[in-house]
Amino acid sequence: VRAGSFAADDCRARFASGPHPSRNPDENLADLQAQLAATRHGVAQVGQLARECGGGVGFSLRCEAELDRADRALRRAISGLGKGLRAAHRELDDGSRIAVSVQRIDAAHGTGLRISFAGSSDVHPANFNAPLAVTRAATLYVLRLLIAADVPMNEGLLRAVELDVPAGMLNPTFAADPTMCPPVVA
Repeated sequence: VRAGSFAADDCRARFASGPHPSRNPDENLADLQAQLAATRHGVAQVGQLARECGGGVGFSLRCEAELDRADRALRRAISGLGKGLRAAHRELDDGSRIAVSVQRIDAAHGTGLRISFAGSSDVHPANFNAPLAVTRAATLYVLRLLIAADVPMNEGLLRAVELDVPAGMLNPTFAADPTMCPPVVA
């Protein structure tokens, strides 16, 4: 985006260049435009919320209240779960493994979960790696599904969670040189 306008021609040129040009530049451009539209919508909605709350401290308090509400809702859902350890794993077609274990914990700050992806495969040589942000987002989505109430998706859902994602295909390390980074697509 330059001066508020989407630079489609520049994007198309970049998608067509380099050692691995895009197979479908039109789809890539549509994806970028959808992301921009979603971002603009989010900015407008946050602005509206700030105006409704009077800005400043009121807005900050409202945001904190929403984080607290999500935290409480998840803790209520967790309290209905058994205390045992639940574990699962899936193997991809090439034998790579995604493993997860979930355990309810009772800590000083209240009921929570320990979610561990230990046992998942090392960094994948092809494009089956997920940056930590993607792994966290998928975990957040699953946690939201546990709640039988209308609660917004936000970081409050992770307050009661100890998340363990060892280095590997669900948390690869990225080098400063992009040609040395693991691919992340699938």
